[in-house]
Amino acid sequence: AMEVSISLPISVSSFLRLNKDDKGLGFFDFITDSVDKASLENSKRVLTLDGTNPLKNSFTFITNNETVGGAVIYDPAMAYDIGPEPKEFEKAATLNFNSLNKNQFLQKQNLAFWVEDRILMLDTPVSIRELVNGIPNYAIPARSPVFVGIVSLIKPGLTPFTMNSLINTSHPAFPSKSMTSEDIFLRTVPSVGGGAALVRLKAVHAIRYSLSKTASNDFNLVRSTWKNGNWDVPQVISTKVTSATLTRKAANDPLIYFKIYRVGDN
Repeated sequence: AMEVSISLPISVSSFLRLNKDDKGLGFFDFITDSVDKASLENSKRVLTLDGTNPLKNSFTFITNNETVGGAVIYDPAMAYDIGPEPKEFEKAATLNFNSLNKNQFLQKQNLAFWVEDRILMLDTPVSIRELVNGIPNYAIPARSPVFVGIVSLIKPGLTPFTMNSLINTSHPAFPSKSMTSEDIFLRTVPSVGGGAALVRLKAVHAIRYSLSKTASNDFNLVRSTWKNGNWDVPQVISTKVTSATLTRKAANDPLIYFKIYRVGDN
């Protein structure tokens, strides 16, 4: 069998929820601050791809689009039209969302960001927990809020990327509230230690690995990328595959181990 490891950004583990492992646990569940060593030692995740089961023959995730360039720190104020300062000190100025690319701000950062159908992700390194009656719920892992949207050059806002409910769009502190726009994300992003919010913006890919049956009754492992509202033509990664497994050694480990079993392997 051939084994490779994939290192994913830790923030990815906060919001991807499509994939369940063989025991029904969230494959991307990520616990950054657990002090319970026993629970971590028993938190291994194993996901076996089964080409004969349409519900288990693929694995989908989001990763950085390195061809566009790295992440930039985004100043939330750049996306808004801010009204004049009121005379009354207790009142705030009006704040109206304009666009992430207001005054070509993103294009000045990186021309490749503001391109039709580009998938952009807003996130923050700050992780928070759900509040129950104002008290953090320590029974669930902390996670970061995130918004993923698709650029359209004919409208100012991003189109929410909601393919197959891949992304958990709920606010981590208030699960009943959903991040349906970049405006909501920017207005509710948590601050860093009581100071200003730290927002990262990056271009991302949605990628799917799946098993495709061949005429000889084995499978090809293929890779597809989400483009223009659909999966593109798949690329063959490996032939004569009998099965494949994805493994995380523990819920605090960002590495994914990918093992491919081919015809003739024991």
